[in-house]
Amino acid sequence: MITPLTEVVEGWTGALPFTLNADGDPVDLTGMTVTIVLKDCDGTVINNSSSGITVTNATGGEVTYAPTSAAFVALKTPYKIRFRVVDALNKTVFFPNEDEDLIPVNVV
Repeated sequence: MITPLTEVVEGWTGALPFTLNADGDPVDLTGMTVTIVLKDCDGTVINNSSSGITVTNATGGEVTYAPTSAAFVALKTPYKIRFRVVDALNKTVFFPNEDEDLIPVNVV
């Protein structure tokens, strides 16, 4: 079973911090484009863009995701999250590259 990455409450709009790691080390995101791939429990893509994503520490692999108030709905929990990173040569990698991380959503 996958351990949830974090938990939120329905309607959450606060920025959620994440560190993108490869083999346990933070990925240097300098010059990279980071997007989120967020799916609900049915696998429906909720967000597949850079909307709400901010790189807060490029060399430390740190990003935040600020969801809209409609992004997390308790009836569609748990959400599956993955980040897409594209370099200047248009090479794409995903974090995590194994099972998607989970974010359970609690009712208000």
